[in-house]
Amino acid sequence: MIAIVSALPRETAQLRAQGRCVRKQTHPSGNKIYTYSLYDVPVITLSLGIGIESSRLHTEALCTWYPELSHLILIGVAGGFSPCKPGSVIVPASVTLWDSSSQKKSLPIQGESGLLVTTQDVVEEELGRAIQQRYPEVIGVDMEGGAVAEVCLQYGVGCTIIRGVSDRVDSSEGSNVQYQQYRDLALQGATDKLLSWISTHRENLL
Repeated sequence: MIAIVSALPRETAQLRAQGRCVRKQTHPSGNKIYTYSLYDVPVITLSLGIGIESSRLHTEALCTWYPELSHLILIGVAGGFSPCKPGSVIVPASVTLWDSSSQKKSLPIQGESGLLVTTQDVVEEELGRAIQQRYPEVIGVDMEGGAVAEVCLQYGVGCTIIRGVSDRVDSSEGSNVQYQQYRDLALQGATDKLLSWISTHRENLL
């Protein structure tokens, strides 16, 4: 069984629409969980909420409720750095939590290339420059990935992060303007990439 998680419910809506035997459950905790299959692979989806603490708590709960969980995929949108363009997709090979006072160790995850940095706050241009200066290999920023990866490592669950780039953090246009313009395109790209990932890794996931 694999889990597909996101900050917001709409970020997994397209996947549920393509799933087979979709069932909605309300866990005693109040969380809404969907179970279904994609390419015959059993899947559960859960919304983590926005931010480090919410995503950490909900990922811990998920790993506790489903000890048979083998892999977790975080999907959604993220801010990107050049040369990543809005609408492109990043699948980082490592992730770290941002700390303005020190450089934290990055965690390896099952991705393709580059580093994702997770922050407490939305990244504007000034913070983006500070992140890029400390981590020249950074390709994107989000508000959940580092916490999710830490929990997966603790529970021995594989972790992959697939993010569509909704805005360029290092752009003078303004990240919020780009986010409104490219959010849906970025999420569609991330969804397509995730479906391709499951299809490619299907034999190992069954």
